[in-house]
Amino acid sequence: MGEEFEIHTNVAGQTWSITFADNGKVFFTGDDVSTTTGIREQHPTANQPGVTQHMTADALDHTTGETIHGFLDVLPVPGCGG
Repeated sequence: MGEEFEIHTNVAGQTWSITFADNGKVFFTGDDVSTTTGIREQHPTANQPGVTQHMTADALDHTTGETIHGFLDVLPVPGCGG
């Protein structure tokens, strides 16, 4: 299990602070500089069998102050250990 997050900026050189959390527990935070195709981050998180995982991704552009928030609730899969 993990999260993947993309920002399509079409502008190179923007610095973004990105944070990933799973059920409120931050498992990645860092800065990334965009290319002309944007930013793509992907990071694993611990498997939590039997619970709904509320995955969040947040980003802050250091120059403009723009913020982006995304989330997804991942339901447990019956009979699949998670």
